[in-house]
Amino acid sequence: MSVVFDRYVVNFLGVIFIELREKYLNSEAKMAQFRYFHKRMKSYSICDPNNNNSRELEIGCGVTPMKDNFPDIVSSDIEPSPYADKQIDALSMPYLNDSLDSIFAINCFHHFSDKKLFLKESNRVLSNKGTLILLEPSVSFLARLTYPFLFKNETYDLNASLSSLYTSDPMRGANQAASFICFIKSKEEFL
Repeated sequence: MSVVFDRYVVNFLGVIFIELREKYLNSEAKMAQFRYFHKRMKSYSICDPNNNNSRELEIGCGVTPMKDNFPDIVSSDIEPSPYADKQIDALSMPYLNDSLDSIFAINCFHHFSDKKLFLKESNRVLSNKGTLILLEPSVSFLARLTYPFLFKNETYDLNASLSSLYTSDPMRGANQAASFICFIKSKEEFL
């Protein structure tokens, strides 16, 4: 549920999207960082950069959508956002089978309540040669030291089990080490 106050849009978590967006737009360093991330992610897409008919979706765009740098990408978020073209649950995407060429997600995978279902749903909507491109928190010594202090509503537990990765709230309680656990530590069990 969103409440609109004058020039502010506040979602049910109390996040003020427009204020966050203004902070982002007023920071050359943050904009350069996301421009770099967006370009790197786009480079892994199978879509021709000169083709305006590409079928690309960004999941969880927040206040830094890829469409800032690539206007043809459809931006989406599970939360109502003035920066998302669509409000979409990544576990039940409103797309036909084989209808997308690329799906991008920046710092989202660890928030999905059912990570395996997200992969199945992505596989369903992606074309045969489609790509799912995820950018997730780093697995490093520095990350282990800093992430718990930077992100108060999330954990960073490399020793967690697959079953503990379920999250009931899309914005709270996620384990930032989920991609490591799913794709490296417990790969055989997960995939």
